[in-house]
Amino acid sequence: MKMVDLEGETVVFLKVRPGNIERAVKDRRKNASVRMAQATLGPYDLVVRGNFRDDVALRAFVKEMEAKDYADGCEARPSFRQWVREKELEMP
Repeated sequence: MKMVDLEGETVVFLKVRPGNIERAVKDRRKNASVRMAQATLGPYDLVVRGNFRDDVALRAFVKEMEAKDYADGCEARPSFRQWVREKELEMP
């Protein structure tokens, strides 16, 4: 699988088990890549904005979030304003 460089902020939505919102917000704010973590209303309980250098770092962050005992679901929406392939495709 090719690595994709990300530019701009990625938004990650997290469903949190009841009674754990405050703990989830504090925990997520500890991560150096996170710019903002805030409780929200709607289908998800927490919205996290952050800068991740590539899709590998983003997947690792999502996997870490999903492993937390307070997590009940997660969805990431990366920003792809500019991305670069490792190797250019050859035109026929």
